[in-house]
Amino acid sequence: MATPHRIDDERNNISTWQKINNWLPFPFGDHPWWIDGTTRAPEEKDENPRLWRKEVINIFDHNGFDIQVFIVAASGFLTDSYSLFATNVILPLLAFLYWPTRSDRLPELYINVATLAGSVVGQLLFGWLTDRLGRRKLYGLELVLVIFATLGMSQASNGMYNNMNILSWIIFYRFFLGMGIGAEYPLSAVITAEFASTKYRARMMAAVFLMQPLGQVLAAAIGWGVLTGLMQSRGLQSLADRGFEFDQLSVEQQHQIMSTLDSVWRWVIGVGCIPALLAILWRFSVPESPRYTMDVVDDPKQAIMATKRQFPRTAQLLESVNVSSDEGDTLAPSNPRSFPTSPALGATPDPAQDNESSFWTFFFVEGNIRYLAATSICWFLLDFCFYGLGINSPRPLAALWASQIPNITVTSVLPAATTTMTIPFTHTVTFNGNIYNLTTSILANIPPPTTTITSLVAATDSSFHVPDYQNIWNPTKNMFTELSDNAKFYILTISITSLVGSGVLIWIIDFIPRKSWLVCSFLLLSIWFAILGGVLVATEFSEAHVANVVLYAFCQFLFNLGPNTLTYIIPAEIFPTRFRATCHGISAACGKLGAIVILILTEKTILNANPRALDKLLGAFSVPLAVGAFFAWIWIPELQTPPTGNARALRLPRLPNKSLELLAKGWKFANGTDQTRDPRTRLPKGENQRLGFSNKLLDTWVYLRYKGKRRVLSTAGLPGERTGTTGEPIRVGNDARGSNSQDGIEMYS
Repeated sequence: MATPHRIDDERNNISTWQKINNWLPFPFGDHPWWIDGTTRAPEEKDENPRLWRKEVINIFDHNGFDIQVFIVAASGFLTDSYSLFATNVILPLLAFLYWPTRSDRLPELYINVATLAGSVVGQLLFGWLTDRLGRRKLYGLELVLVIFATLGMSQASNGMYNNMNILSWIIFYRFFLGMGIGAEYPLSAVITAEFASTKYRARMMAAVFLMQPLGQVLAAAIGWGVLTGLMQSRGLQSLADRGFEFDQLSVEQQHQIMSTLDSVWRWVIGVGCIPALLAILWRFSVPESPRYTMDVVDDPKQAIMATKRQFPRTAQLLESVNVSSDEGDTLAPSNPRSFPTSPALGATPDPAQDNESSFWTFFFVEGNIRYLAATSICWFLLDFCFYGLGINSPRPLAALWASQIPNITVTSVLPAATTTMTIPFTHTVTFNGNIYNLTTSILANIPPPTTTITSLVAATDSSFHVPDYQNIWNPTKNMFTELSDNAKFYILTISITSLVGSGVLIWIIDFIPRKSWLVCSFLLLSIWFAILGGVLVATEFSEAHVANVVLYAFCQFLFNLGPNTLTYIIPAEIFPTRFRATCHGISAACGKLGAIVILILTEKTILNANPRALDKLLGAFSVPLAVGAFFAWIWIPELQTPPTGNARALRLPRLPNKSLELLAKGWKFANGTDQTRDPRTRLPKGENQRLGFSNKLLDTWVYLRYKGKRRVLSTAGLPGERTGTTGEPIRVGNDARGSNSQDGIEMYS
């Protein structure tokens, strides 16, 4: 039997050019666009379709971290992240150029809600279509939507004679952009999960999600770079763009300032087309998902042909290593028995056996609606907190970075009350040769005099309002300074820390139990936001405001180290192939609904000049995050098996991932207490994870009541435990051999 080490040795002998050639897309690599990897295989009778399924999964499991699949998925996700978070750069410019007198911030709310509503539609629609029509038919269409919306928005205008409304055009294009962004979530997650090996699945998906904070960094950096480059090249960075000083500039300078600022936001939006075009080219190189072909189309022979075409080198290595290890017994290359079995494969259930369940049966009869409810609720609560400050961040970040409440000089002209006066006047009249001097009076309204009053008004005064584009904490800045500060605050406070959080998770994701870490990270964020809200009350608008910035930056680090990434990964793992994209789309759509809700709720709080709105909002976020931890604890199943080795100094043991096929067995298998082994799969008929509110509540009570009293537990006959020959309690579901394979005990939270 071949081992992964022998296959790795063979793979190391590949030349550098061969490795590059395997990664390249058309027309340079081994998978040109004109070859559809899903071309029909020659009609042959499948003697045992289950063997072909094992062969497909075996090739996947020995393929390692596939760079090509990663680039295909990551490039699209990077494009969508950039386009979504570019609003933090362009919204102040749009307000300054096109609705400079408005102070209600409703146009920004309309644009953001339209984008998120489009994401909801895209996630639901494309998730469902992906399961109905296949992955490949939809993969790339969402990027066409992104390119269409990006080009359209970058050319939007009011018309030469103001016969159109640019705000309406922007909302229109942002909705379709949101559809493309939303569609990318289920598509990229499903493609990555189904093409990845069991060993590297979680790491590949975490690496794909790394593109979200990277897109945030690029949006802020490109916006800052375009602004600085255009303004400094034309010598405009120090000139006023409004007020008395602006009026003193020449007409040519005024026009140059306004046209340059108008070019900045169009460049920032338009740049998003470049990675989208490259991503479309890459996606022609990916065939239909073999798992979809096996489990939904029910054509395993077609799946193995597509898999061998997509990963020819891995298939050849597997065959050659098996032939050389068989001591002269030559095996036919097409024989599935000639392939080594991955550690997770020996007990892999046959997906075809479970393929007859309808949506209603799988979710409502078999109880898997709890999985969908858990992923949807967790994502809703996460995005409720994450997007509350993430998608419209300039003003909240300016408040965090403010060292004092500025006093703004305000000049008001107050008219006096209008008065009516009697005005006498004398005139001379001649009548019949006689001269008469007459005195007459009339009533007249005196024009009101004006009184000019100059006073200092605090920026937090409820009567003080500034236009949407201005930074309320320092409305005297010009747009160049304001946008530069926004980009600096965003990169330092949000983007870099989020990027580091995602990077750390990629490094440790195989050494921590994902379900337990999701629960713990929700709780950590809940506690941290409560602390941040309290610290903000004591230190905001003072020299100690740096503490607020550090605490908030650490919150962004925790978001991507925990729930923000894991809520993207888990829905692509725990559902069967035929419902995987639909369920991921539903879960992601619930997240965007949470983002819409928080944007509407905060429109009258954080967006107004309320000095206590920010600390109250951040402190309140601790409640939904704690609720998210609760639902993850009771309904999310374990995704990994026990460690494969002993812990070493400064290094945790690796926790192998369960196969997608094992996780797809659902709630009844994960929560089943029947430990009788199925002779077909060699698996127990249940894992006895004790999911659900009642089980978790009982286990918690037992733990608190009998903590440290193992003998009492063993004699009490408590659920989930049985007594061994030594009298010690043994968790039901343990593999008697102590195996580290998929047959073993599952982890408990």
